[in-house]
Amino acid sequence: MRAWPAPVLTLPEARGQVKLLHARITVDYHGALGRQRFRPWLVGLPAVFLLFLVVNGELHAAGLRVAGVLVAALLLTVTASRIFMRRRRAARRELLRRAGIHWPPAPVRDGA
Repeated sequence: MRAWPAPVLTLPEARGQVKLLHARITVDYHGALGRQRFRPWLVGLPAVFLLFLVVNGELHAAGLRVAGVLVAALLLTVTASRIFMRRRRAARRELLRRAGIHWPPAPVRDGA
């Protein structure tokens, strides 16, 4: 890495190793995010919007339609981001595989 006041850029001879390290970090990060459950979003978002409508006294057809559209848009965004992360993780795993790195490593099991 270059010294501080300059932008943090890798030196030419280290770029390959930094790219592989970044791929390992990305695989770990997207793997952890991918293990999060989706069901709480499916229940939580409509419940929160319904609660907002009830508290404000706006529980009529127009308010319910707006809340429904917002819930659908948010769920679509969450779904799209999960697909994006899955594809990005697969691309980074392929980069690591081509470099001969098996990541994440298989868990070590005791023979006991």
